[in-house]
Amino acid sequence: MFVAEGSFRVFIFKNYSARPPGCTPIPENVQTVFAVAQSMNLDMIPVTSPFSPVMVQEIIRTVIATDNRGVMFRLTVNFFNSPQNVLGYLNGLMTALNVTADRVDILVDLGYRPTIADVQGNRNLLSR
Repeated sequence: MFVAEGSFRVFIFKNYSARPPGCTPIPENVQTVFAVAQSMNLDMIPVTSPFSPVMVQEIIRTVIATDNRGVMFRLTVNFFNSPQNVLGYLNGLMTALNVTADRVDILVDLGYRPTIADVQGNRNLLSR
């Protein structure tokens, strides 16, 4: 599957709190959150990343199929370290989740940046 340039909506996210290294979602928690949301008729869109565990991806795939609202991919800055691989990884994740590009939004997480100067230092990434 080929994704044409410009077919994704992209969101820029600035995280103001530091996350512990290796912090990943716990599959049971993800499943519980979506079960509660569905029981309350809340519209929630799952967010995942290429770095999430397979068990989390399987739950996200089920949520996408059940709720039919699509998904958001959260990509950290280091995801773009090998630009030649970006489309392949995105296409692979879409295939694993059984979702098409028109059902995917992208959030670019710039990571923890304690000062505005640090945030502005990411301009080179955004101009690629």
